[in-house]
Amino acid sequence: MRQALGSATASFTIRRVERGQWAASLNVARDSHTATLLQIRPCLLLVAYNDSLSAVRTTELYQSAATTWKTSGAMNIPRTAREPSCSRTGRCSSQAVFNGAPWQCGRYNPVSGTWAPTGSPRVARSSHTQTLLANGNVLAAGGLDNAEISEAELYDAVGETWRQTGSLNDARWGAAAVRLLDGKVLVAGGQNNSNVLGNAEIYNPATFTWTRTGPMATVREDFTLTLLGSGKVLAAGGRSGLTSGLLASAELFDPATGLWTATGSLNDVREGQPPRSCPPAGC
Repeated sequence: MRQALGSATASFTIRRVERGQWAASLNVARDSHTATLLQIRPCLLLVAYNDSLSAVRTTELYQSAATTWKTSGAMNIPRTAREPSCSRTGRCSSQAVFNGAPWQCGRYNPVSGTWAPTGSPRVARSSHTQTLLANGNVLAAGGLDNAEISEAELYDAVGETWRQTGSLNDARWGAAAVRLLDGKVLVAGGQNNSNVLGNAEIYNPATFTWTRTGPMATVREDFTLTLLGSGKVLAAGGRSGLTSGLLASAELFDPATGLWTATGSLNDVREGQPPRSCPPAGC
């Protein structure tokens, strides 16, 4: 369950593997933010809330050569609990989904360092999944408004518009999603009706449909889901209960069989969505 715990911090741990060093602190303390790798190489940091739990507009760029942070253009509106995506052009979009913000999207241009409004989603939602597809469009699925959401929609990065697509078999929020090597999208876990889920399903962008696949070995929400070079997917950490049950366990999903198998556990329990990175070839 996403919730504010403690205070926001300005520290940020970027590991410089080639130098064995950690990066400098941010200019602004923040929590529940995103970090996105741009094609121009620094990291774009999108913000959530500060110590007063107020959504903020500021963004910062990490300058990898100097190991410092530089302030960039402010978002069109404050936002938090966002889900970012990057197009192949390197432009990034972020939905405003919390703290009373309007249900609209902003798009960041890394060349000019500015944000501009873009098309608004058809369905108001928070704590959903948002995944960049191979064709450059973005799939938003599930989430929460007054209740759990099963609807999904596609963002056209060229036309900057949203359109409805096939709905999830199970409404969910706090789930995780990842694009598979074949271009399909795996969505797993989350919660529905106060129950943490272990089921999973796959979206086919060619047919706009969702198909159930094998359930996870452990129910979990707010966990990480990462595509490995082998084509398998690693699920790690998260929470197995709504107010308790932090997890250190991990498991692997094999798209060829649709099965999940346990793998080595994390050294520490942890929860929360990971930063989203967009390498030059796309996410």
